[in-house]
Amino acid sequence: MKAVILLGLVAIAIAAPQQVEVLKSEQEVVAPERFSYELELSDQTKVKQSGQIVNPQEPDQEQRNLAVEGEYSFVSKEGERVRVTYTADNTGYKPQVYINDVLQNPPQ
Repeated sequence: MKAVILLGLVAIAIAAPQQVEVLKSEQEVVAPERFSYELELSDQTKVKQSGQIVNPQEPDQEQRNLAVEGEYSFVSKEGERVRVTYTADNTGYKPQVYINDVLQNPPQ
């Protein structure tokens, strides 16, 4: 999942007509229990995510649950600052979307 998000944002940056540079790229993997990474590009795109297995004692790897939290942000073509924060676990994906720091989808 983290690779899909990261690749999607990198693809957006590559498709942009401007030259984009990586300003920050950090990652930590303590396999298989937890991970974190952070990416910042010169076009103001930022990505940060961390996750961990919440039941590492489970002997069946298929039954282990990963809990992830993170955020990404970018400036839209219209010049608006878009930021998405989220959590994802065995209960689902829960995003909160902000445009110019105004929450667009209040939690229910």
